[in-house]
Amino acid sequence: MARHFSDCMEKLYGKPRESHTEITQRDMDLSFAMQRRFEEVFFHLLKELYKRVPYQTWSWPEACALNSVANGKLFTETPFRRTWIQPRPVTKGWLSGAALHTYHSILKQPRRYVMKIPTWDRVFRIADRIGISRRPI
Repeated sequence: MARHFSDCMEKLYGKPRESHTEITQRDMDLSFAMQRRFEEVFFHLLKELYKRVPYQTWSWPEACALNSVANGKLFTETPFRRTWIQPRPVTKGWLSGAALHTYHSILKQPRRYVMKIPTWDRVFRIADRIGISRRPI
């Protein structure tokens, strides 16, 4: 299993819990504190994003979008009202980017598909225009 604690974290918080051992109060407190801090930063960044790009639709392709606790608070903590969370996010798109680079640049394969709708905002606007009833995801 990959190591999730750095040496600095281990020095601050002690050794990480071993897999399949009892979850202690310390483990729960640490988990709570990390989640709380993640949410503070996450919602701060989303509010700043909204100030700069005031669209109510939000799409997040990064792995931290799978934080279901934060996602449950998204509509109450931010101005966003619609969201789409990629079902299999990959941090920074490195995997997809590497695959596409290899396919097109190294294997010299032609482009067969061009993404024409990079965000779901346009999908929601089209749905509004043609009168399709929908709800935020």
